[in-house]
Amino acid sequence: AIGRIQLQRMPEWHRRRLANSEKIWRVARSLPGLSAPDLPQHIGHGCYKCYIYVVPGELAKGWDRDRIAGSIVERGVPCFTGSCSEVYREKAFLDAGLAPEKPLETARWLGIVSLMFLVHPTLTDDEINKTLEALSEVMECATDGE
Repeated sequence: AIGRIQLQRMPEWHRRRLANSEKIWRVARSLPGLSAPDLPQHIGHGCYKCYIYVVPGELAKGWDRDRIAGSIVERGVPCFTGSCSEVYREKAFLDAGLAPEKPLETARWLGIVSLMFLVHPTLTDDEINKTLEALSEVMECATDGE
């Protein structure tokens, strides 16, 4: 019974996750030092988490993805460095012979530059706005060297 109720809520939950992600992506695209996906209309995204990417060449000296994430967290906003981009390096994949012959460069790169934000449907507009403000403030410092 609970599962049927939850299934009825999924379209609205997805709409909220997508709206929250789009707000973060829009701000990230407007800031130096960041990039964000720009999805074509025909692509559907689950938006369980929101990923954006640091552009290292646009950062001030002394700044990197980890410092950016830490500075956002210091402002009271959850910010993570993403999922395991090279999951194929885990023992289970190695033991099963499922790892690629050589490392996947794009996967490695995404592991270095990814930032992940929460976008679940229970977040309030104030919480999302706080995320946008923290991201903007930190990136101003990260690209100006302040």
